[in-house]
Amino acid sequence: MKLKILLLIFIVILAGCSQPKTQGIPSEKITNFKPGSSGNLFLFYPSDNRVSQSKTYVKEVDNAGEVINVFSIEDADFRRAEPFQNPLYPNTIYLSLFGEAKIENFFYEFDLDTKTFAKKKIDYFKEPLGVSNVFHYGKQLNFSTILSHETGEQNEKDGLFNVSISNIDSEKTVETPYGASPAYTPLLGFNNNVFYGANLTLNKKDEFTGKGIVSTNLETGEFKFLNPENDTTASYLPFYTNDDFMFFLSDSGVFYKYDKDMRVTHHKFLTSEQLDKGYSIDIENKPLFINKHEALYTVSHSKTALLLLIDIDTLSFKEIPIKGSYESIRLMSYDNTNDEIYILGEKGDSADLLTLDDITLHIENKFKVDYPHLLDFVIKY
Repeated sequence: MKLKILLLIFIVILAGCSQPKTQGIPSEKITNFKPGSSGNLFLFYPSDNRVSQSKTYVKEVDNAGEVINVFSIEDADFRRAEPFQNPLYPNTIYLSLFGEAKIENFFYEFDLDTKTFAKKKIDYFKEPLGVSNVFHYGKQLNFSTILSHETGEQNEKDGLFNVSISNIDSEKTVETPYGASPAYTPLLGFNNNVFYGANLTLNKKDEFTGKGIVSTNLETGEFKFLNPENDTTASYLPFYTNDDFMFFLSDSGVFYKYDKDMRVTHHKFLTSEQLDKGYSIDIENKPLFINKHEALYTVSHSKTALLLLIDIDTLSFKEIPIKGSYESIRLMSYDNTNDEIYILGEKGDSADLLTLDDITLHIENKFKVDYPHLLDFVIKY
């Protein structure tokens, strides 16, 4: 009940800002939203019909977090969106839609150079399949769907389901085996295959047991199952890939590094002592790469979140000190056109938006934000 009341208050407050300090620019589509250059931050609260918010609201704020302007955007296609950045294309923010039960063959991109949104339609499917997400590493854009491209449904067999994996560049698509749908994590394009973390793997009797890593060849449709820990309880985050290696991080605190011959090496990320002391890894926490060799990542320690800088070449890390104790840290985006990184530190109902310098990783600015659970991404114009 408390959450419902807060959501209603949020909607009323934003509605009351329809006459901001500076007149807003009306926009009927997110792709038309161009407020101009200001040097200010813009906080995006996309529409969400689950809480009766039919419009996308954008707050323009100054360095102190004071609201200068509020924009409303009426776009029936644009809604709650999760950002993702591939270090090979650092100036593009890929936006995967989520939240509402909609089956749509499109996603959005934001170009940091031109400061514009683009709606990217997928037109090679016979019917709407729904884009689950466009989280991806590698040179090509691989994504997963909500429904199977072969049947147009999320098929069920003995309580297991299947979906499809597709490549937007080659327009090749394969249907996953039952029960081997990808987790809500990135897909890795490596060695002419697509790799992902799945909730189930096959045993020697071709029975699904536990969790593991799945690879598929989009040309042949062949699937293979990997379990580097021989542990059916570990979950795997596809962490990164380059021309020579691919990396997975397990929630048991181990990095797995595969070469082109699929030889795997183990690298302890968190020790058993750290795990015993309360450190934990959530595989749905994706890294934020600031170059091709370094990524920011967050782990939890008891009730405190830690911000880490991971060196991909050595698979080592160092903690980035953040003044203040946060229960969670959300990595929002990296803007290399302004040399800034944006993160959100949350504790209870309170949250701070922090701006970090991309070289020193020192905090350049910090201010409180309202309704962080409805704030999806941050952009400087």
